[in-house]
This record gives sequence, structure tokens and C-alpha cells, in this order.
Amino acid sequence: MLATMLVTLSCTAQTNYNELTTARYHNITFNHVSLIDLLEFDGNINDLSSLFGISLTDVTHSNNDVGNDYDSPSIALSYFEDELASIKVKSSAIIVNIDGIDIRIGDNITQLALGYNGFNTFVDPSNNTERFALFKPMYDDSDVYIVYNASTGLIQEIGYFSPT
Repeated sequence: MLATMLVTLSCTAQTNYNELTTARYHNITFNHVSLIDLLEFDGNINDLSSLFGISLTDVTHSNNDVGNDYDSPSIALSYFEDELASIKVKSSAIIVNIDGIDIRIGDNITQLALGYNGFNTFVDPSNNTERFALFKPMYDDSDVYIVYNASTGLIQEIGYFSPT
């Protein structure tokens, strides 16, 4: 269900994203693990647990023969045919770094927005209390997304999505 929602938002918000060079995009980190490392990874649970320094649980459904889903109290990762499909940050224990700026759930979006000239966001069309900031690489449909409260500016969700 998460994947369906994000595909819709990505398609309807094509002009409201923050474009990064491929190198800058690949250098986004989730608890000091770069996106490029996760993209080149095969999704082995033991190796992922070591990378993040946390215990991950395999929550793959038995009818899912082409992907793997891993979960912990702080982060969830999904791989589809050995390719990273999604990341969902679930707690403030995970620090995400975008262009040298650390953010986590509960932080104010302004600490990230101040680092960008022309910081682009958009309102969720189905819920005007939420705003989204998307970071996309050139020539790619994947994105790192941030959901924050439109009134308070507090970050509620951070993740990665690829339509693979």
C-alpha cells in the first residue's frame, strides 16, 4: 500500500521536487549507510543488520517469491528481485543525511530547507495538513521523501521509494 501511494505522489508532483546530481543523491545516508551502498546491496539480512548495527527481522510473506522485507523498531527495508525498493524510517533513532544536513523524525523541516535555495515542497492532495519534500536524482524515478506537518514543520516520516 505504501508503494501505491508514493507512485501516485511522484507522478502528480513532477515539478515540485528537489533535483540532485546522481552523486549527491547516492551520498544520502541512513544512519551513515549511503544510498549507493544500499542500492548495490543484494538484500542479505545478516549483512544489512551488520551495516546498520541493528537487529532486523525477516518479515517477508511466504507468497512473495521475488523480494524480501526486513523490519526493526527503527527502520524497514524492502528488496524486490535483489534491488532496493523502499526504506521507511520509523523512529528518531535513524539519522538521515542529505547534502551534509542531518535530519530525523521529529526535527523541524527548516533545518533542511535552509540548506537549499528554492526548496520545493507540495501539499498532499488528500490531506492538506501534510507537506512533502522529494529529492530525486537526474534521470531516475526513485526518490527520497520527507513528510512533515504543514502547520508545525515537524518531520513525520522519511523514506526512499523506487518503482523498480
